[in-house]
Amino acid sequence: MSRLTAPCLLALTLGACAADPAASFDEENGDYFEGHAYDEGQIDAPAGFVKADRVAPYERPEVTELVRPEIIVSLEQLTVHVFDRTTGFSRVYPTGVGELGRSGRSITPTGHYATGPDTSQGWWYVATRWEPAYFEGYPFLRLTVENSNGYNTYGFHGPITNPLRRGYVSHGCMRMAKADIVDLFFHVRRFPSTPVTIQQEPELDAAGNVVDLDSDVTLWAVGEEITYGASVGPRDDRPVGFVGDACETAEDCGRWGDDAYFCHEAGFCTTLCEGYCPDRAGYPSTFCVSDANEFAQGVCVQQVDGRNAECALIPGTVPGERDRFVGTSEAPAATANVCAVPE
Repeated sequence: MSRLTAPCLLALTLGACAADPAASFDEENGDYFEGHAYDEGQIDAPAGFVKADRVAPYERPEVTELVRPEIIVSLEQLTVHVFDRTTGFSRVYPTGVGELGRSGRSITPTGHYATGPDTSQGWWYVATRWEPAYFEGYPFLRLTVENSNGYNTYGFHGPITNPLRRGYVSHGCMRMAKADIVDLFFHVRRFPSTPVTIQQEPELDAAGNVVDLDSDVTLWAVGEEITYGASVGPRDDRPVGFVGDACETAEDCGRWGDDAYFCHEAGFCTTLCEGYCPDRAGYPSTFCVSDANEFAQGVCVQQVDGRNAECALIPGTVPGERDRFVGTSEAPAATANVCAVPE
């Protein structure tokens, strides 16, 4: 029996292997659910998308403090796995994914994606989505997956049906039980661009075991390359364009605002500075320190923070107290605990 057939048979047992047209077609708008027609062309939340005067139908959960969450979706195993290698946090949820197409596989796109780049943007991170009505006020976590017209219409959301039908039931999105989408949303809510991989195959953990609902998951070590399914292959996780992001060349760093970034010989992105450095939402605060470089200027580094695992996630750096590089600026003298190249 193939791995594709097994979950399908399970879904048939639950009455949910194929999409139910009556449950998934919106006759009024002439399109399928999952927000495809409603969301296309939008870059901001439209009027009525989030209504502040409506109370969420759920209580905000207590969450475990994470450092760098990641998500893997398996279309064959029908699972959503959120984990954090730094803290050891790991939870696996059941899901309903895109219906089976002519190929016999789910129509949900496979690949390496992410959550939205700006956690303050209600288009990407919707704590209570009321429009269209079938979302019932539960969270909608939008992904960078694009549909055939180039719009970001895919994401994680509530079950549409009650209870959740675990199987090939949607038109692309990952449906989750009400409590599960709330739990997932608030665990990754404050982390921009959380890595999300959607693969055809069952997910294998670091011990080579299939990840499922009751699995005792062995997480991959921090910095270790995860073995993803053949449908997606390796993930290039080199971040682009801000202080502390890993790099190999200047092209990995790009620009942030008006500042040109370069790749420090230690292997992280930085920019020259005198006195002050820019900060970016979702990243630790930065600090300008002296550095032995050809420009005889300071460079920006991250301050020691749980989000960089006390510098373990920034190549070539160690934590330590360093004085501010003032240069010709009028910045006052200061000291900070930073992730810098050893002197």
